[in-house]
Amino acid sequence: MLWYDIRCAPDAIGLIEALGGAEVWAARIGVVPVASLTAPKWAWVRRLEPDIAARTKAIRLPHDYMTERLSGAGVTDRGDASGTAWWSIATESYAAAVLGLDAIDLSQGVLPRVLRPTEGAGCSLN
Repeated sequence: MLWYDIRCAPDAIGLIEALGGAEVWAARIGVVPVASLTAPKWAWVRRLEPDIAARTKAIRLPHDYMTERLSGAGVTDRGDASGTAWWSIATESYAAAVLGLDAIDLSQGVLPRVLRPTEGAGCSLN
């Protein structure tokens, strides 16, 4: 599901409630889930396409998918990670509290490694 697909809007509301409200999300994660973010989309997939969710081996944003295809590195940058709603800008790490929510139930192992600000993705066009 791309960012403009809003079928998961009810899932975003459910996630907000599950973690304790918008203020908790803002303080702990740095964003409040909305339909354009990745976490509500994943919750939608888990709810409506559980067989697909069970077979998922990696979750990537579109440009992260391309980076992985070009370089072999499953990585992302901090900006995009912060737009997933499961990366905490406060701790600069994936938030176990979000990954462990019933609607998410996701292993960090399927997510890309978040690059440090000075770290490259390892792509080379040569």
